[in-house]
Amino acid sequence: MKPVIRPGMPSDAAAVARLQGHLFPDRWSVADVKAQMSLPKAVLEVAYLADSSSDLCGYALGQVAVDEVELRSIGVHPDAQNRRLGRALLKAWEIHAKSLGANRVVLEVAENNAPARALYEAHGFQKVGHRPGYYRTGRGAAIDAFILERVLID
Repeated sequence: MKPVIRPGMPSDAAAVARLQGHLFPDRWSVADVKAQMSLPKAVLEVAYLADSSSDLCGYALGQVAVDEVELRSIGVHPDAQNRRLGRALLKAWEIHAKSLGANRVVLEVAENNAPARALYEAHGFQKVGHRPGYYRTGRGAAIDAFILERVLID
């Protein structure tokens, strides 16, 4: 199944919040997603599987500031993983960000998130920093984050 990826719209906020909450312990509300989407030069790409026009299966959300874009959250529904959707979504998101003036991407990724780290490494990201205890997981121990970056090339 080939994914259908398009720029996100305000009507996608509830679906993005649901999927983000399903994937991550630091759940975002619909209001949180709408707030992110309303920032100047917000970049949201959403993905649907070709055979489904109603169920969101992935998203990437961030913001361009001057010539840099920060990827704040990206996620793919477990049922749609291992189909290269994350790579396609990230690529579409970067193209959108570049059209808004971004020349570089910066993001944080949990040290223990091997699938995300593999995606970013395969996509050319380099580790440029470390944030101890950046992610909180409720009662569990805090998880360190790696700061990654990548230059956007034509």
